[in-house]
Amino acid sequence: MSAENAKPTQCAPWVLIDLAKAGKKWHAAKERERALAAELYDAIVKAVEGGMSEVQAAKVAEVDRMTVRRALGKL
Repeated sequence: MSAENAKPTQCAPWVLIDLAKAGKKWHAAKERERALAAELYDAIVKAVEGGMSEVQAAKVAEVDRMTVRRALGKL
């Protein structure tokens, strides 16, 4: 049964409202996370293209080198 066809169980209406609100907040947070990741990736690319090493970019951004390599399209 897909989520769209799922029927809610017999629970208090406020529980369904809280669940719906939490789901919307989660989706908004994920969207914000993706936007911030894109901003970070752009900054990493600019820094490395400007001469910064991958190691230094990772240290400055406080991320691991795999994140830097992913931003640069190396993974």
